[in-house]
Amino acid sequence: MLQTVQQIDGLPDIQALGMLSLYLLRCGREVESKQLAEKFVASIQDLCRRVHSEDGEYIRARKITYCGAVTLSRYVVVQPIVASLV
Repeated sequence: MLQTVQQIDGLPDIQALGMLSLYLLRCGREVESKQLAEKFVASIQDLCRRVHSEDGEYIRARKITYCGAVTLSRYVVVQPIVASLV
């Protein structure tokens, strides 16, 4: 799924990565969820470096998105598969 994600430029597209990561987590697809959460963080960090805006609402939305991305990436922890000794 991650291979189909092209260049993400806008805030709504970046926010969609976060929503998709949450959806995958809920479906039990932790590995894919973690990958998208990492892409979510990288994309919002890139946007914050590139785009400078004077619009207060946009700045607020961008800050909230950044905080959500960092929180999600810390929350989605892929548990290692441990072979049982049977």
